[in-house]
Amino acid sequence: MERRANCGLNRNHDLVQKSVAWAITELRTRMEWNQGQLAVHIGRYSDRGERLPPPAHETVSRWENGTQAPSLQYRAALAKIARSEKQSDLAVIFEAAPVCWELVVAVVRSGITNA
Repeated sequence: MERRANCGLNRNHDLVQKSVAWAITELRTRMEWNQGQLAVHIGRYSDRGERLPPPAHETVSRWENGTQAPSLQYRAALAKIARSEKQSDLAVIFEAAPVCWELVVAVVRSGITNA
């Protein structure tokens, strides 16, 4: 009964974390940056003009392997970086709100396909 109570939220959270982890790795790969370089770039971008402290490269590693997810502020910075580097396909992943991911999961589960 408890399993049904969370309505698959753990799986949705896993999907979000895996997608964001993939997008971070993909951004670094495309830009040919190491984790430290990405961290420096993150420190230059911020939401509403506030500077974010650059994350440690170990933190970027945890984001990439999915053991930790970046906060909304860091995701906003990652989206700005992706957009400034003409990687809008990755920016939308960073910008997507958790409710959007829940919608994606619901659509996939429902079997809705292109008509």
